[in-house]
Amino acid sequence: MGSDVGKVLITLIASLTISSIMIAWFLMNVYGVSAAGIQLPQNTDIGKIHSNHQNFSSDTIDYEIINVEGIWTYRAGIGRVLTQLGYNGYSYILVDKIQPDINGDRDNTYWINNTAINMLGRHGEYSIILRYTGGIDQNELIFNDRGIIIPTYLINAYWKVGEKYFYSYPNVNQITNPKIRTIYDDTNLSISVYMDDIFLFTTNQLNVNQNLFGIWGRQYGGVGSFTLGFTLCDFYTPNNIVDISETTGQDVLGAIAQLLSIIIQVTTFQINPIYIPLEWSIILIGTQEVGILICAAIIIRG
Repeated sequence: MGSDVGKVLITLIASLTISSIMIAWFLMNVYGVSAAGIQLPQNTDIGKIHSNHQNFSSDTIDYEIINVEGIWTYRAGIGRVLTQLGYNGYSYILVDKIQPDINGDRDNTYWINNTAINMLGRHGEYSIILRYTGGIDQNELIFNDRGIIIPTYLINAYWKVGEKYFYSYPNVNQITNPKIRTIYDDTNLSISVYMDDIFLFTTNQLNVNQNLFGIWGRQYGGVGSFTLGFTLCDFYTPNNIVDISETTGQDVLGAIAQLLSIIIQVTTFQINPIYIPLEWSIILIGTQEVGILICAAIIIRG
């Protein structure tokens, strides 16, 4: 009996390894390293410098540092308007490659048009990104009818299940044209929040970074919503926005790290669902992982 279970365990481990490598290889070849949330570096000595002012209302933006989920349509003099939701409903427009300052802070300011009305006849909730990962270690501010929330997650960032921190501000999401400033320290885990130049709160009640060996991609600016018509008008940071360069000799190691990153994210269900739906991940990977756990439990119990 034990030897049979052992054989099944070995078969499942081999199958899981092959499946995860094949899926990762497919994602990397079809979608590139963006499937891992990693951007290829510029092969220059200092890296490519981007503007720290992205004016969405005049469409003066650098597409190399802007990533989106869903469809955000440009409307002259207004900004980028959410016109079609992404796969999971909550849709983001992200600003990539924001570097920390000498104190470790990222100081971002957003000008938002939240005049859109949802099905309940109210302005919907929306999100300000602190650290975007797509996983359970994502940090963001949710502005809703009750106030401002830093959520906790189950499986990935689309399953919000609790509150890491709550700041009471009834109907804060009904303010139609807020200016929101965040000062976020990802190393020491602290955030200070301002609205319309008025200080609201500071806290260190944030989700801990689970970026294994630094190989998973992270983005430190952006907004999100599931209300069609929600608009990002303008963005500014005094921080540098730079593609950190690597030497040519590191390219092969970089490619291997990127593939390993995708493999890890495949097996931990952290691949963005725009690349592979969560249901497929559960069927293709989750069932094998459950089988491995069952076999291991049987062997341990004897």
